[in-house]
This record gives sequence, C-alpha cells and structure tokens, in this order.
Amino acid sequence: MLLKTYQKIKQKLSVIPEVKLLTWFNDQYEGTIHTVPAIFIEFPNELLLETLSKKNQQAPLTVRIHTVSKLISETDGSINETNIESHEAINDQVYNLLHGLVAKENDKLIFNSLARTRYLQHQYLQGWYVTTQDFEGIIYENQIEQTLTTIPKPVVNIET
Repeated sequence: MLLKTYQKIKQKLSVIPEVKLLTWFNDQYEGTIHTVPAIFIEFPNELLLETLSKKNQQAPLTVRIHTVSKLISETDGSINETNIESHEAINDQVYNLLHGLVAKENDKLIFNSLARTRYLQHQYLQGWYVTTQDFEGIIYENQIEQTLTTIPKPVVNIET
C-alpha cells in the first residue's frame, strides 16, 4: 500500500536537479550520510483504515519529507547564507511538486490531493541542516479482483 505511494512521490521529486540522494527514510541520522543534498520520504503515522465497501478502504495519510544539506560553519561560527538559500530552494521545489499532488494507477486513486500541513526547521544536527515538511491526504486501498482456483487434493494410495 505504501510502496505505490512512495514510488509516486519519489518519481515526482526526482526532477529536482540539486538532489543527489532520494530514498525511503530509515533513521539515517543515526548513521553517516554520505551524499547530500538528500531527500528522505517518511510515513510517520499508522494508517487507520476505514472500510468503504467490500473491496475498498481509505485512511488519513501523512507523508514527511526530510530535506538534508551539509552546513559548515565559518571560522567565526557563522553559517554561509548561500548554503541556506540552496537548501530553502529545494524545500520550495518539494512544496511546489507535492502540494496538490494526486496519484492514480489504472484509473484508481492511490492517494488524493496532498496538502502541506507542517514545516519544521530542525536545529543544527551535527553539521546537517534538516527541514521536514508534512503533507496530508487520503490513501486508498483497492482490492484487486482475484479468481479463486481450486487446490487439487493430493492423491493418497492406500495399500491393503
């Protein structure tokens, strides 16, 4: 369910030329990030599903986009504002690409129009400049029609 959503969002964000790494969020801050600027796609909330019909469900969806850049302090401890401007330009592109995004596959909704609901500038994290933006919408699960096949019974030979 989330894989299709991830793939559609990743495809949309892949047009940002400055971004060198675009992948699923997996708590990369605990390790070493080698490639920046980077965008991580996270689904921070559980999906609380509501059944619409026998084969369709929906749930509120939150997508959190992490934009990560490297910031090096100058010798006097100040931050070069050019790096901040580059980081902010990526955030603006993320907003422009995702706000209002609708995803479909085979004429069925994967998720409806995303709307940005949160923007958070994180404090300086060990040299990383991190911004998260949350986008909310509704995700849909459309069960695929499957034909049931009969499983053949095993043949048992009983010798008397």
